[in-house]
Amino acid sequence: MTPRDLDLPTTFNPEPTRLSESECERFHEDGFVHIPGLLLHTEIDSLRHACADVASSGYTVDEHLPDGFQSWRAVTTVSRELFALACDPRLVGPAIQLLGPALRLVGSQLIRRLPHHGPRSTRVPEKPGWHRDIFGMSSDLGSSAPPCAIKSAVWLSDALKSEDGGTRFLPGSQESGLPMIPRGEIDPPGWVSPAARAGDVTIFENRTAHAGGLNTSNRPFEVLMIQYGYRWLAAVINRRHPDSFLNDLSPFQRQIVEPEDCDSEGHYRPGSGAAAIREWAARWGLRRHREPQ
Repeated sequence: MTPRDLDLPTTFNPEPTRLSESECERFHEDGFVHIPGLLLHTEIDSLRHACADVASSGYTVDEHLPDGFQSWRAVTTVSRELFALACDPRLVGPAIQLLGPALRLVGSQLIRRLPHHGPRSTRVPEKPGWHRDIFGMSSDLGSSAPPCAIKSAVWLSDALKSEDGGTRFLPGSQESGLPMIPRGEIDPPGWVSPAARAGDVTIFENRTAHAGGLNTSNRPFEVLMIQYGYRWLAAVINRRHPDSFLNDLSPFQRQIVEPEDCDSEGHYRPGSGAAAIREWAARWGLRRHREPQ
């Protein structure tokens, strides 16, 4: 079964994204790397329609804050188009290069930031919003614990200016922990937000400190987060995909979205499931950029 058969919102069967040596090094140095123009405009239009369907379907909003922030999680379980995106070699390829082949999809999220110009209750000095993903790992093992997951932030909207609502990152914070924020401020010194256009993808690891931007523009901002991690990570709530999505998947695709070596609740059972991804990566000549120490 090809990606096209999975209703991937594209007109061709894409090859895996291959990060260059410098891009891999930038990821390890900064904790993230930005890839311009990874998806076509027609694909982004299809993804926007899929996200609009999720938002209007009555599917539970995971977070709905008064400052225009909305979030839907586990969106690959309710949208065939978004499910197909999780199998896209252009997203899976970099994950294999950066973490290795023993991966699975561990989460997905649609984030929408509506324009907001009034007083705020979030992204204020008392609640600046800076965080790391899978925070329990750092709190249990310390800030120097190795990465165990990465997210591909698929930009559905342009975010060329700081007021457009793009996600902010602190370079190097994957090695140093949560940032110190000066009193009365909401962002640490040195934060950056890629000048992103719809179709760009920013890949960042779970330890990289980041925060949602402030959307003070006059248009909504949307981004899709597709997260891959080691297959022994704990199950994410509501991660199970419907059987109708799983028919006729290749071993590679099945191992990404619903691994054979996980039980019905998503809990890991030691096995050889990663072999399917390892074989797929070998066919494409993909290898892990840095082996663990």
